[in-house]
Amino acid sequence: MCCLLLFMSVSIGLEIGSAAVRAVLLDPRSKPPRLLAAVGAPWSGTGGDDLLRAIQQVRRSLPIKSPVVLGLPTPAAIITTVQPLLVSRARSDLAVRFELQQQLPYDVSQTAWHYHWLSHNGGTQAEPGPAAVVAAVKHSIVQERLTLCQRAGVSVKGVQVNALALGNAWWQAGGPGGRTASVVVRLDGRLLEWLIITSNGLYVFTTLLPAPTLAPHGGAGPVPAASTHGRPGPVPPAAPLGAASVVSAGLSQSQEDQLVARLATSWEGLQKHLAAVTGACPSISAAQLVGDTSSYPTCAEGLQRAIGCAVQPLSLETIVRAEKGGDEFVAACGLALQGGGHAPLSLNLIEGAMRAARAARVNRVSQLLGVLCALLATLWSGRGIVESLRSREALLEQYHTQEQSYQLLRPEVRAIRKHQAQLEHRLEQLAYLARTRDRVTRSVVQLTDALPDSLWLTTLDLTKTAPHVAGALEGYAQSFQGVTQFIDRVKAAPEWVTVKPQATSVMTDSATGAEVVAFTIQLQRLLVEPSADRPRAEEEPAAQPAAKKKPSSSRRKQR
Repeated sequence: MCCLLLFMSVSIGLEIGSAAVRAVLLDPRSKPPRLLAAVGAPWSGTGGDDLLRAIQQVRRSLPIKSPVVLGLPTPAAIITTVQPLLVSRARSDLAVRFELQQQLPYDVSQTAWHYHWLSHNGGTQAEPGPAAVVAAVKHSIVQERLTLCQRAGVSVKGVQVNALALGNAWWQAGGPGGRTASVVVRLDGRLLEWLIITSNGLYVFTTLLPAPTLAPHGGAGPVPAASTHGRPGPVPPAAPLGAASVVSAGLSQSQEDQLVARLATSWEGLQKHLAAVTGACPSISAAQLVGDTSSYPTCAEGLQRAIGCAVQPLSLETIVRAEKGGDEFVAACGLALQGGGHAPLSLNLIEGAMRAARAARVNRVSQLLGVLCALLATLWSGRGIVESLRSREALLEQYHTQEQSYQLLRPEVRAIRKHQAQLEHRLEQLAYLARTRDRVTRSVVQLTDALPDSLWLTTLDLTKTAPHVAGALEGYAQSFQGVTQFIDRVKAAPEWVTVKPQATSVMTDSATGAEVVAFTIQLQRLLVEPSADRPRAEEEPAAQPAAKKKPSSSRRKQR
């Protein structure tokens, strides 16, 4: 059976009662939910180690593999109904928190709390309504119970209060609603829990009953408050209410009177509190008793006398489908119903912590993803940088190779360029000579035509330097007047820009013995404009040796 339960979709409720730890396994898929197993283990209600052993015993008896809904004892919680003033639905949590703070003896930040809305007829609803049921437990208590469950190997997905789990079981059994109030009384050892459900709220009170003195009948010993079943499966049926003859224990007359007086006093106090809270004492339509009444056989009669209406048992068979069962597992079934999603009053005291844990996990995952993305981006950038460096190194290597090739080829290239410049300059000189040849010839003819009869030339030395033809001529004249006449004739031509005598002297001709005038005249004639394609300045020094040439001269002697 344990192996079968491992593969079934079950909901588990783990109740920590005042005197026992109880756990049930429900199959929430069936209608109504089916009870698969129920186990209980007693504990003293004082020490943490004792509670740990009880939880471990329950876990060994049941195949608890999935998370459970944990139920805390009712005295450890503060349960109340508040009517918050809602200005905005988005601020409903703040409104409920403010109303809860008014009823707590300590700051609400020290508690784990949760709430659920109530409808106008006393039912539950998800949307904001006129009233809300709020439960609050100190963080230290919740954390202690969660730590013990963790040490015992039990995973917890929700924390509820036993009294509210009893209310879920009562609603599952088809509890009456309307404007009249309903009373559900649960007996858990010596602890008596009052659950009063009205049209405008839900109220929980607790009463500690006097310890019974058990009188054995037939040699039987005391009966524990919570039964323990060593193996999973249906629990044996509980004794009927009021059947004191079945249980070998009983109360003396004084204890019965004391019990009835305690119940009556507790009920009167509840009525006064309800009248102060609701403004009127609600009428009771029904009362139900649940729990193991073997220690208090006359509890039902005392409740009937105190409340003033009939008290009926709330059996386990009216809540879940079970062949056999014990009524002390009703609250545990309410916890399991909440785990299966069938609880109308679903409160989870660790909802805020779970939400914060989920947000923290999401934050951690987002941070981890951010770090991973940053690492990937860094790696990608590093890869790009490495590729860029490699391409740069390859380009630098290529440039270095080209530079080496250029350095090796540079002398040859310079020699070729020098030779090319020389050739270009030589070609330019030849072209210039070809362009100015006729002008030089005409210049000599003009000088010859300008000679008077009384003057003859001995030397004509002309040098062609662009853009002029310059030189000097020497000769003899019979008189100074002939020299002047010759100079005037030459100046009459516009091409001769410079015509000036350099020296004149009187000398005797050795051949004839006559006196003659020896003269020297400086000449300069403008030729055509030079070509625009002259060698560049930086190439001129290299081409200068090739460009130097002896000036051409023409000598003509005439007698």
